[in-house]
Amino acid sequence: MITNIDIARLRPHANNPRMNLGDLSELSDSIKVRGVLQNLTVVPVDVDDYNKKIASKKAYKGDYTIIIGHRRHAAAKLAELDVLPCIVVIMDEKTQIATMLLENIQRNDLTYYEQAQGIQLILDMGETETGISELTGLSKQTIKKRVKLLSLNAEGVKQADERGATLNDYDELFKIKDESKRNEVLKHVGTSEFDMKKKQAIDNEKTEAARIKIIETLETFATKDINAARKYKYHSSIQIGPNSKCHVPGDAGDVKYYYDTTDGFSWIYLYTDSTNEKSKSTGKQQVKKTSEKTQKEKDEDERKANLDKLSEQVYELRSEFIKNINPKKEQITDIVSFLLKFLINDGYINEGTLEDIVGDCGEFTYDEVVAKTKFSPLHILLSIVYSIADECDNSFIAHDYKHDDDEQLNDIYDFLETLGYQMSTEEKQYRDGTHELFIKQ
Repeated sequence: MITNIDIARLRPHANNPRMNLGDLSELSDSIKVRGVLQNLTVVPVDVDDYNKKIASKKAYKGDYTIIIGHRRHAAAKLAELDVLPCIVVIMDEKTQIATMLLENIQRNDLTYYEQAQGIQLILDMGETETGISELTGLSKQTIKKRVKLLSLNAEGVKQADERGATLNDYDELFKIKDESKRNEVLKHVGTSEFDMKKKQAIDNEKTEAARIKIIETLETFATKDINAARKYKYHSSIQIGPNSKCHVPGDAGDVKYYYDTTDGFSWIYLYTDSTNEKSKSTGKQQVKKTSEKTQKEKDEDERKANLDKLSEQVYELRSEFIKNINPKKEQITDIVSFLLKFLINDGYINEGTLEDIVGDCGEFTYDEVVAKTKFSPLHILLSIVYSIADECDNSFIAHDYKHDDDEQLNDIYDFLETLGYQMSTEEKQYRDGTHELFIKQ
């Protein structure tokens, strides 16, 4: 039953998940003209006294705590109303918070961080994820994802929310394992830099994990020596990347191996003790001249390795964009025009690129591909068109590792931008040749 309650007896809830009520001026002006059209939901501050008074049919003279209607209450105070229509309910604290949480989520009034704080508050009261799921209707997976946000920098999340961050952005962010790196990349959520910064952070973590495993393998048959280049014969080098591995040479038991590496460097150099090699003509041991790499050559190796890594990263970013896009019907002209351009130039479908987007199609029929990928027909057409044009070896890197203004790749980027693709600063520099890795040559 709706009852009018003196506005002075209504208290905002101390644990209202919605911290910022926003601009109240427009709502206050509307209330001045039309009044409050929707009732508030409140609970008595003193539930025992309220129940006794109701049982004895006497008036409860205590205050009430607002559960639903905080903005209406605040705006009504600005409009100088005396009473507000309310429904009085009895709820325990956990149910109160769950109700406020769900009501604000349904209205899209809470930031993701505020949702997380509300859920954590109920957990702190001893409720389980299952219990919160039953109270709010939120899935346990959603509850887990929201609570994870509390591990991020609070101000960083607030700023990311203001930039229009999505839950998918935060899900992607948590693919970065290191907390400090995660909070660093958080600064770019909601900007065109995010995808690149996230990818680089993830690749760096995978690369470091690969480096550790390679060093562990090297330690089983080789000795670290930072002066190995001056003393021993150059054998080979290992380029460190997310998927790099090291194999034990077949002659490791007979030949002494040494390795030289620098933390953060993309290469590990392997050397052998040349005195182990005997001259077939004399049977005597002899030292062979080493093909020692100079520091300048090592720096150039590093530059080339980083350019190759950058080229691979931006290729993967382009493929991910096509994989996740939801193309619109009005974009069909751009897609078909792009298709015709490359068919005229003897284009063909690159199976590797297509598999990067939709997976291994094999001998699947059209209906099976749709069922497997959940792609729309237009999305499949876009994927096929894109696979004709973009291959993993498309790059702005010439054979001598100088910048190459590749016409086909420029066309690809122009096409992607018509679909909404946003290039990071580093990707733009890679495209126009101003990236420091080109300048360092």
